[in-house]
Amino acid sequence: MTSEQVFDSIKIAIVVGSILSMINQYDVLISWDLSSTDVLRIFFNYLVPFSVASISRAMHIKKEGRKL
Repeated sequence: MTSEQVFDSIKIAIVVGSILSMINQYDVLISWDLSSTDVLRIFFNYLVPFSVASISRAMHIKKEGRKL
């Protein structure tokens, strides 16, 4: 993947991950009482959309027959 494609995936992950974190860990984020488990959950809220965006883009490029 090119740096542009990675940057696009990061932008998607920031938006979607922030929304998911506010939905799933709102009370913890507001109180700022984070445990290591909470930090891990928030990390995955960003990792999953990044992975989905990256894999989806790679699959689309492969389907079109272009090089990654």
